[in-house]
Amino acid sequence: MYQDWLAIYQSAEYADGLKRQIDLLDRVAEQLPDAVLTEMRRDFRISSYAELAFWDMGLKRENWNGSDKDGELATY
Repeated sequence: MYQDWLAIYQSAEYADGLKRQIDLLDRVAEQLPDAVLTEMRRDFRISSYAELAFWDMGLKRENWNGSDKDGELATY
């Protein structure tokens, strides 16, 4: 059911676009102060954990209603 969507991540076009984005971010980051780079690294780690959790939930066939264990809306 999801094969076409997943195939995007294996395409040359996706790889090329991703490389362009990485190169652009590297050029921008060279001009940023250390404090901003520290925030960017933190945000990247948070988004990476969220991505991992998304795929892990699919693998485990889990559901999530958007709330944390106390019923509050989950945030990072």
